[in-house]
Amino acid sequence: MLGPMFEKQVGREQFNVNLLFERKLKDGADTELVYRAQWKHRAGRVLEYGVQAFGELGALDHLGREEEHKVGPALFGSFPAGGNNKWVWDTAVLVGVNPAAPDLSFRFELEYEAY
Repeated sequence: MLGPMFEKQVGREQFNVNLLFERKLKDGADTELVYRAQWKHRAGRVLEYGVQAFGELGALDHLGREEEHKVGPALFGSFPAGGNNKWVWDTAVLVGVNPAAPDLSFRFELEYEAY
């Protein structure tokens, strides 16, 4: 995957949008456009809340034919891991908003950030 990430902070609100071009490493694979979007209320380091959205817009040569869109509430947090390092996590319950998307998805991500 490769693509730009846009981020804007307004007060305690943070908005992110990633537009990603995805291509599988095999013969005849199409390049697809996917997105990730998020709104996060920067309430504090331990626990924050917001909304996440994920979607696929399909192959570039026929955008919109194979769409998948999911959206739902999310929780975010971090905790120290010694020094300036930290563990960062987020989790979400995503609901499919079109027939191609699964009805319900659960998402959890854990990152270790080393400085």
